[in-house]
Amino acid sequence: IAARKALSKLKQLGYKSPAALALEAMIEARSGDARTAKAAQAALLEAEAIGADDVEILRASLLLECDGKDLEAVRKAATKLYRVDDLRTTDPILRAWEADAAAREGDTVRAEAVLHDVIDTRPNLGDAYLLLGSIEAGSDAAAAAQSFAKAIEKAPGTPVAAEAQRRRAALPGGVAVPPKRRRR
Repeated sequence: IAARKALSKLKQLGYKSPAALALEAMIEARSGDARTAKAAQAALLEAEAIGADDVEILRASLLLECDGKDLEAVRKAATKLYRVDDLRTTDPILRAWEADAAAREGDTVRAEAVLHDVIDTRPNLGDAYLLLGSIEAGSDAAAAAQSFAKAIEKAPGTPVAAEAQRRRAALPGGVAVPPKRRRR
């Protein structure tokens, strides 16, 4: 609430900065309703027009992409952020996807450590399990299968769960049947 008040005050004063607009986009994106999602997109577009490579804009862009259904767009946004931010964000969702970008650029040891840290911080974040399983698939199919199963369990009905299911089925001896889902 304090951040919203500060942003409102900046608007009243006619002050626009990429960081403030990006923060507004992140706050709106986390509210979870369609009306504010449009406001988040508008704030992000305005921020990008002022300073497209600002780290806060890249963070907001990644966060908004995570709410969509296109995991390839999420990966592209994560790569852009990783190249500027180098895993300095403290937000678990952003850190998980940045770790994926680090792994795709060859830093798998660091990426795995970050993902384990994210899972310790947010054990219900299905994204982190999907991304960890993607790294593990190269060296330990059993561990990857467990991580993919956790992703499916933690994020049922999402693109993350669908991707985890696809990757789990592609493992040697892969299992295409999802685990039992918890009722909410």
